[in-house]
Amino acid sequence: MAKEARIWDYVARNATNEIEAGGWRNSYDGKLFSAEEMREFAEDVYIKLKPYLNKMSTSVMEIGCASGITMFKIAPYVKRYIGSDMSRVNLERNQEKIARENIKNISIVNCKADEISIFQDEKIDIVIINSVCQYFGTEDYLCDVIKKCIQILNKEGIIYFGDVRDADKREEFEKSIEDYALANKIRNKKRSDSSELFLPKGFWKNLKGSYSEIREVEISGKIGSIENELTKYRYDVLIHLKK
Repeated sequence: MAKEARIWDYVARNATNEIEAGGWRNSYDGKLFSAEEMREFAEDVYIKLKPYLNKMSTSVMEIGCASGITMFKIAPYVKRYIGSDMSRVNLERNQEKIARENIKNISIVNCKADEISIFQDEKIDIVIINSVCQYFGTEDYLCDVIKKCIQILNKEGIIYFGDVRDADKREEFEKSIEDYALANKIRNKKRSDSSELFLPKGFWKNLKGSYSEIREVEISGKIGSIENELTKYRYDVLIHLKK
């Protein structure tokens, strides 16, 4: 955790805005995603979760809230929002915004994904893991996190995995990077980050056989009018529990 936290602290400390602080650069030329692309990114989460949000009762926890793009979009529609992240710098800046805007329903915690058991008594309705599981390294670690999410969620809770890298489209995605580099004379452009976890849709469909608490798994494409690598090569997953 220490090394990864230092990396994200460095990114956040040298960032000039929330997009850069969250590491939001495209895979083609390394430039930051636009504000409109990030607005659609957050709106996608809201649209998918809107039927389950209640300002009077819903309690949400986000794993990897980073600079708060998802958190500050969803928090106005729920009773309580817990944002967790490894980067203390991002959390400090989030706390400054919370204080500045007098936001009452957000609390933030410095921890990593496999430490969420500390929230076992918090009566969580929804866990959000948005554009984070690609950093989990292995499917075994991801399954450990899913198990711990199930433990902290209410009996009909929801786990939202957003912006999952699509393993079924990885070759197409990597070729598109190569084609862009060739067309724009970009030298030494790697195909994709080999350390990132790409997941086939079949992985999620098989979860019901591994966890008796899982009632339903919904897989959907990302919603957005701007065509980019997010909308073309990634997808979202809603896991419904019945414990």
